[in-house]
Amino acid sequence: MFDLLGEHEVDWERVEVFQVDERVAPDRDPDRNLTLLQRSLPDEAAGSIRPMPVTDDDLDAAAARYAAQLPEALDLIHLGLGPDGHTASLVPGDPVLEVVDRAVAVTGEYQGRRRMTLTYPALAAARLILWLVTGDEKREALAKLERTFGVRQLSDNTFPSASVGLNAPTHSGDQGGSAATLTASGKQAFPYLKGSFTFDDAWGYRATAVNPADFETLLSGPGGSSYVGVYTHPEDGREEMVMTVDSNQWQRHNQLLRHGMLNWVTRKKAGSTPTTVMSVPCSVVTTPSWRGSMSWRAR
Repeated sequence: MFDLLGEHEVDWERVEVFQVDERVAPDRDPDRNLTLLQRSLPDEAAGSIRPMPVTDDDLDAAAARYAAQLPEALDLIHLGLGPDGHTASLVPGDPVLEVVDRAVAVTGEYQGRRRMTLTYPALAAARLILWLVTGDEKREALAKLERTFGVRQLSDNTFPSASVGLNAPTHSGDQGGSAATLTASGKQAFPYLKGSFTFDDAWGYRATAVNPADFETLLSGPGGSSYVGVYTHPEDGREEMVMTVDSNQWQRHNQLLRHGMLNWVTRKKAGSTPTTVMSVPCSVVTTPSWRGSMSWRAR
């Protein structure tokens, strides 16, 4: 995530990067999230980073000073999720979970380290939260998060299976030259696109829905297959947008579809808690997870 951010043109003089959480460890310790931030972000971002003061002798006082630097509401918070369901350093069973009168607090020991962390009120005040979850061991925790808060999930480059509402693929391989056609629902999800387009160079799969009542195709392919669709999990109502082809920033179909995908995934499910989040599936993203959590605001 941070490496990709470094590839984009950002006016770092107008950005402040705060840490969501940090281990109490010496400067430049490999366990420090700050070490990852400083290594991954470009040199011109160095002056924008606001490190958590975890080397101070009085950690509670240091946490209070850090809280005083925070804006009333951060523009974006990047979070991950642990297998035990923790985010930031809000670990199950820790007294920090009950802190509601401070934006920053210090935890007990977890996995060998105490931590400084933003508290629930600070997270809840954010204008936007981005969740990045990696690893199959976190799948159950991710599903619980989605159920509880009405989080929509975007599953990119997905192998068709019943777990995402699709039958086994009828075709696997290069989809270059294959026509992709917007359905009526697809035209609503991607209103800026007109008609159909062809893939230039994309590896993927063609598969049909197991039950059309649960799977709404947005972008159809040959033989009634679905390249992009929304699967509503029948057991708990979770909504998941599924794409069965690979993508990166240079591929034309990614450039055409990504705006609509992000627009869909950052809109809360009807009737859910008013939290705007983005969830990325466990099996796709290989960038660092919760260890690199950060938050930022534009000046």
